[in-house]
Amino acid sequence: MDEKNPYYLDSLGSLYLKMNNLTLAQKYFIDALKHNPNEPVILYHYSKALKQMRNEMEAAKTLGKARTIILDMLIYSIESDSELKSIEQTISKK
Repeated sequence: MDEKNPYYLDSLGSLYLKMNNLTLAQKYFIDALKHNPNEPVILYHYSKALKQMRNEMEAAKTLGKARTIILDMLIYSIESDSELKSIEQTISKK
């Protein structure tokens, strides 16, 4: 297990989120964000966990941070990254 790789930690968080183990999902998302606090994909996944945990205010704040980062990246890379584009479209609908 690579405890310093934020993408690996995010994947574990996503796995636990799908298993509805919100405590472990949150742990791994927080750990991932310690290593890469401005990664919009991780922020988006974490906001989904927060929403499922009924922490609507923190979920909205985290989603807003992801949205800001994505919009700042928009000119440079969103068109070439399908996952970022999908997340941006989802965020824009909210």
